[in-house]
Amino acid sequence: MSFVTAFFLLLHPFHVSVCSINHSPDEQTLQITQKIFADDLEEALSAASLTGPIDVLNPPDPVVLDVLFDAYLQKHLRITVNGQVVEATYLGHEREEMALWCYLEVSGVAEVQTVSVRSTILTDTFDDQTNIVHVAYQNALKSMKLAKDYPNDQVVF
Repeated sequence: MSFVTAFFLLLHPFHVSVCSINHSPDEQTLQITQKIFADDLEEALSAASLTGPIDVLNPPDPVVLDVLFDAYLQKHLRITVNGQVVEATYLGHEREEMALWCYLEVSGVAEVQTVSVRSTILTDTFDDQTNIVHVAYQNALKSMKLAKDYPNDQVVF
């Protein structure tokens, strides 16, 4: 284990994910990034796996990993815009140090009045999990702090 990895693990005694939802008026989309610590997601996916442990940092088949990430996010992240549940398309993921960035997109969003989010990401695995959600629309940024006992919230623009 490298010094950087060991140092990072010492700094990661809490469980948190960060989701950013940005409206693109030109494309009329919501561009969504979900940052999750790799070890936390690995534990959650492995616990739910019927085939054994999942290695998210060194997967034997990255395509299968994307399928697992997509299914996990579809199950644990629900977004409602202007009172309508929207479908987010999974675009892929990137690794950054010990974290994973997953990318999703929602098409056909011309304007935003309200955004409701239900995030149960990792809350089945960690009782202390906190899911931070930032929503950017026009020149405004609003945030939500979600947890196991408070998985839903809404911002109004």
